[in-house]
Amino acid sequence: MQAYLGVGNPVAGAMFRRNMWHGHHRFVLAPPRALGVECEIAVRIGCDLPQSDEPYSVGDVGVAVAAAMAAIEVVEDRYVDYRSLGTPTLVADDFFHYGCVLGDEFELVDPGTLALAAATITVNQLAVGSGIGSDVLGDPLVVLAWLANNCVSYGTPLRAGEVVLLGSLVATHWVAPEDVVEVHNDMLGQVAASFTTEHGQLRA
Repeated sequence: MQAYLGVGNPVAGAMFRRNMWHGHHRFVLAPPRALGVECEIAVRIGCDLPQSDEPYSVGDVGVAVAAAMAAIEVVEDRYVDYRSLGTPTLVADDFFHYGCVLGDEFELVDPGTLALAAATITVNQLAVGSGIGSDVLGDPLVVLAWLANNCVSYGTPLRAGEVVLLGSLVATHWVAPEDVVEVHNDMLGQVAASFTTEHGQLRA
């Protein structure tokens, strides 16, 4: 994803609960709106990760994971030419984020095994990408440790109950009206999103 977006380091943005759905959600996609989907692994934080004497390690954040789930991140291209804006502006706008759909929570999954979680994303039952947890910086917990330390440095530490998307296992796929998107994760189950031009059909 860093190569796809032309950035040389991890980046993060905020998510909002009002744009977080579970299991399946139908999105309105009416021109000129441009929405894309990404195949994600998500975790729910089980305890606060405040300022500490030492940076958080992979082991530290693994203990803090209360549950893991498959997820679809829905991103929106809101820009005429995003490459001309620069990374700070994109981060300020939450780096394309629009919303997400979360699958069932798995509380008994060992967070240390998430690097082995393989997933495929399909559009209208055709595979458009696949990957494995280790595709995100070698281990999704490396991402979580980076984020925990980054949040502490800005005085906004991760808190119990918050959900974190740990990065896409595939490049962004831009969708068309009437597309049906599914993520199949061999460790974390399924999650789905569909897209329509009919405002009256918007429902979970």
